[in-house]
Amino acid sequence: MKTALTSVIFLVLFASCGTRPAYYFSPFSGTAPTYHTTPLQSDSIQDATYGNILLDAGGANSHFHDEIVIFRPSVYRSHARENCQFYYGTNLTLGNYSVNKYDTNFTTGSSPNGKIINQHAGSKFFGGLGLNLGVNYTIPFRTRHEMRFGTESSFHYEFGDYLNFRRIVPDSAVTRIHRQRHFLTLGVFTEFAFKHRNGSVGFKIALGTPVGKNYINTKTTTVNSNELFPFIYISPAFQYTNDRWTGSIQLIGSAKAFHFQTGINYRLKSTAKDRNDY
Repeated sequence: MKTALTSVIFLVLFASCGTRPAYYFSPFSGTAPTYHTTPLQSDSIQDATYGNILLDAGGANSHFHDEIVIFRPSVYRSHARENCQFYYGTNLTLGNYSVNKYDTNFTTGSSPNGKIINQHAGSKFFGGLGLNLGVNYTIPFRTRHEMRFGTESSFHYEFGDYLNFRRIVPDSAVTRIHRQRHFLTLGVFTEFAFKHRNGSVGFKIALGTPVGKNYINTKTTTVNSNELFPFIYISPAFQYTNDRWTGSIQLIGSAKAFHFQTGINYRLKSTAKDRNDY
């Protein structure tokens, strides 16, 4: 009995000391989709320009081993037409990706190679220029609430130290790595918006995927497992609008990443509908 218990303890300790997989993807994987305010069909607004400030904090890599923080200002146009809303705009992303070190005491001959990763570990600045657009079909209700079904897309052009890190580290040192600076996503969403006296309250959920051959579902063999994971994102969001201001919170889960976002939208200017339109 004592021998069996010793063996179990040894196996548990040995398994826990196995090499952790190393995944280094674009910092926009899990941070690209953000909430954009669009006027309700029952609003008097037809066209509007918004400014937005977004803060993002999250984790990436296996078991969210690395931390990411993001600051993203943006400006965009939003339009409401009969049973349709759409938006388009641009943004600037500034952020930091913390490449944390690996424990090299138990490194085996299989990837990842903690010693090579640790040589380049540390805080990595990154930035990006982005474009966002979306369009939806709206089903209005007599209560002046509405349900939206739409599609959204984003494009980001990355620059900075984290991109350089992904281009320096060899394939043999990691489990999987993406070196591209371009990141394109395409998704679908539904949103329930509820009208109140001075604005609206809404809940949105989106499902999407990066676009490109590098983001096809991947089967990855690691030291500890043989896993299949898809490069998709799922993102619930909540918004509250009062007059010109909209506050939003959003969660984003994607391949080897999880993020929390909070943002403030301000309507800079707007054009009213004809009275016959609402």
